[in-house]
Amino acid sequence: FGYKTHVAMSDDRIITGIEVTDGAQNDGKQLPKLIEKSKKNGVNVKEVVGDMAYVSDDNLKACEKAEVTLYAKTNSAVAAAANSELDEGFSYNKDAHMLQCPAGNLAMRMDSQVAKSGNTHLKFVFSKKICKKCPLFEQCKINKGPEFSYCFTDPNEEHKARLNFENSDEFNKKLEVRHRIEEKNGEMKTTHGFRRADSVGLIAMRLQAYLTAVVVNMKRIVASI
Repeated sequence: FGYKTHVAMSDDRIITGIEVTDGAQNDGKQLPKLIEKSKKNGVNVKEVVGDMAYVSDDNLKACEKAEVTLYAKTNSAVAAAANSELDEGFSYNKDAHMLQCPAGNLAMRMDSQVAKSGNTHLKFVFSKKICKKCPLFEQCKINKGPEFSYCFTDPNEEHKARLNFENSDEFNKKLEVRHRIEEKNGEMKTTHGFRRADSVGLIAMRLQAYLTAVVVNMKRIVASI
């Protein structure tokens, strides 16, 4: 029926905030709203554990401003940039200030472009004449298009710092509780009929979500007494 439900939950598995949107809305943009709703419901939000949909430059800045630590794997685009590594055999020749291929040949030139994210996209163009005579030509990782080139991304410092944080033991330990929210979603859908909308329209869907959250919260509270 084209709706999305975003749920915030406390450590003791009590739902603290719900945001219901139509299916076209971006998942990541709901994070600041969920944090704000949780705070209004009396939760002192210091950490958020979620999925990669919530990791964006805007959300990271919003979390930093709110003094909230976001434990979520960075989205694939940023990860690809920050994890950019040279293929085996390629190296950067500091003396020539140019990329060197596994056969020892230097690129002829370097083209660079800075993206809005601050990452720098680099393209090193090699000589077709030299490359075609190279004994490593067939297995070489050089892009054999109109130009023979090798491309990679040099991430900005913020993305490097983020990826270092995500590789830490602390980060991975926090992600171990990520399954809890999926279990809560499963309870709402399987046990309380949240898999299907009871009525038509966004307002009706929100009402169904709020009532379902009240029920599962009451069950959790009673079970903990």
